[in-house]
This record gives sequence, C-alpha cells and structure tokens, in this order.
Amino acid sequence: LILQITSSIQQPLFTHFDTETLNSENLKIFETMENSIQKHIIIECQYKRKHYRLKPLKLVFFEGVWYVLCLDTLNEDAFKKFHLKSFKNIRFVDETFTVSSEFEKRLKNAHSIWFSFYNEPFTVRLLVNKEVLVRFERIPLKSQVIESRYPDGSAELKLEATHEMEILPLVLHFMPHIKILEPQWLLDSLKDNMKNYFKLIK
Repeated sequence: LILQITSSIQQPLFTHFDTETLNSENLKIFETMENSIQKHIIIECQYKRKHYRLKPLKLVFFEGVWYVLCLDTLNEDAFKKFHLKSFKNIRFVDETFTVSSEFEKRLKNAHSIWFSFYNEPFTVRLLVNKEVLVRFERIPLKSQVIESRYPDGSAELKLEATHEMEILPLVLHFMPHIKILEPQWLLDSLKDNMKNYFKLIK
C-alpha cells in the first residue's frame, strides 16, 4: 500500500499561499508604483472614484494583500494606506519629494497593515504557552524579545506596537494559548470585543 501511494505522487512538494492574485494590469500598477517610490516622483490617480495626489513611500505585503503606503498631498501630507489593485489612471507629476528616516524606522517594526505612523509605540507583554511557543521562535514578531522562560515550557514575550489591531487578531488566533499581560487597556479592549461578540451570537 505504501508503495502504491508513493508511486502515485507526482510532485513531492505542496505549498499553499493565501494571497491575492495579480493580473497583468495589476502588475503594471505595481511597476508604476515601484518606479515612483524609487525615484521619489509624485503621482496623480483615481482610487475608489476619488482623485488623489500622492507621494508613494513603500509597497508592502501584509497577510496576502499588496498595499501602497503614501502621503496625501491634498490633505497636508497625511499618511494613508491604499490597496494596490484599486488604483486607476495613474500618471506621474513633474515633481519629486523626500522621505523621512522616521518613516523607515516605524515601518521596520510594523506587525500588520493596521500599524500607525502617528501613534507612539507602546510595549506589549504576552504570555505564550508551550503549545504555540515554537511558532514564535520560528517566526518571531517584529521587535520581539523573549524576556522569560518558565519551567512549564511557556515564555513571556515583549514587543512594540502602534495600534491595538496589530496585536488583538494575533491573540484571538492563538487563544487559549496566549495571554496579554500588559498593557491593561489592551487586555480590557480584548475583553470588551469578546463580550460584544458573545452578545451578537446569542
């Protein structure tokens, strides 16, 4: 039986990437944005039926989706995040811009597209059980430090975040094997979300 199974396997590798698909039109948008970012050229475009004049800063890939991080020149250079595939009618403007080093520093520690450029980073402490700790050892979170290890195989992690939604989905995903130790307001937010959810499904 084992011989029959192994002889029927044509491809020894199997991978599954939960990502959106980029067609030829999307790839053109990607190349245009990449060019704008590398040369620091301002663009004008349509995004969800609205006109924008943007300074593209970075192409980023979070949780299977491509985004473009930009400064909105029509809104006092407000920092904004755009879905790559939703851009239309992009054209270059004959004007260049500079990028703050602070932006690169903040982006380096971003956990998800929820990260904020404006919020000051806050420290998060998590207690992770041995059942899932190996995941955090193999794929560390940004800015993650293992501060303590305990005899039962669990560990305390410390990291920085700028928005609660960088942390809450992660905790929900690994419950009940992960616990928020600090800050208290983040734990309270998780409790409130869970209470509201249980009310919804009653």
